[in-house]
Amino acid sequence: MFALYSLLCLVISPIYIELINDIAYESSPLPDVLNYLGVMLELLAIAIFYAALIFGIYKFCLSEFKGGVVLFLSATLYKYSANMLMDWYKNGSVPREWPVDVLNVLFYFVLEATQLVIILALINRVLKNKPEISGKNGSASEAYSFEKLYDKKNPLMRSALVCSVVVFLSKTLGLLINDVTTIVMYGLPQQASTVGLMALTYLSNLLFGFLCYVVTIFVLMKLAGRKDASKE
Repeated sequence: MFALYSLLCLVISPIYIELINDIAYESSPLPDVLNYLGVMLELLAIAIFYAALIFGIYKFCLSEFKGGVVLFLSATLYKYSANMLMDWYKNGSVPREWPVDVLNVLFYFVLEATQLVIILALINRVLKNKPEISGKNGSASEAYSFEKLYDKKNPLMRSALVCSVVVFLSKTLGLLINDVTTIVMYGLPQQASTVGLMALTYLSNLLFGFLCYVVTIFVLMKLAGRKDASKE
């Protein structure tokens, strides 16, 4: 997570800001490509952690995985702090309104921490009440079966779905609050293209949630494979 967030905050984001402020790239697709790349990096970092979180709670229990939670919170705080410090560096100085920037970092950190608390509670409930699953050899190995895109009998898949749904809802809620604020301040959009772009943005959040689920499942498959290999 720290490596991916460093790449995002210290490399991708500064280059993206430079390009969107350069008129030479006004009609170039490069800024959009970098923007989507940044979104994918953040998605990858979050999904990898969620997979480790699910597997850790399943294999042990939530109380034994506190270190992982602390690492996630630390990486999240690092992400927003690195963004702020990079902005200050690009501007050449610390702004007079620096307390506002610090408050913004804390605000978004608390939002992600709240999202994590919700996910922890839901995942812990799913895995705490997981049924005993008998595989072909009479063990619980079927819990690691990923032959389908989704299997409601698989507690790991149900947990991954919980993560993706919460991510989708949180991003959609944030987007909705932003759109409502804009409408209150400036009125309803007058052009049909603007409405279409807004609808497309909401659909992209749905895609973001789906990709989060797919990446989480993929990482869970790798973790489960390593667990089976260690037994052998």
